[in-house]
Amino acid sequence: MQALLMVNKERKKFDPERGKMMSARIKRFFKRILLFFSAPLLVSLFVLNSGHAEGWEEKRTRMIDVDLKPR
Repeated sequence: MQALLMVNKERKKFDPERGKMMSARIKRFFKRILLFFSAPLLVSLFVLNSGHAEGWEEKRTRMIDVDLKPR
């Protein structure tokens, strides 16, 4: 029992190397999470924007056709 208490007390001491390792893990975790959530969002925005751009090009073409028709 005494040995377990000593181990727990030693664990609670701050180890700078362990802190650096944990901060590196946390950074990696957040990078992965951000990549996981932001990649589909960016792809969907790109697809929506390209669809919107195609609609704009069609509208522009129709407007040019209307202007070019003889009156």
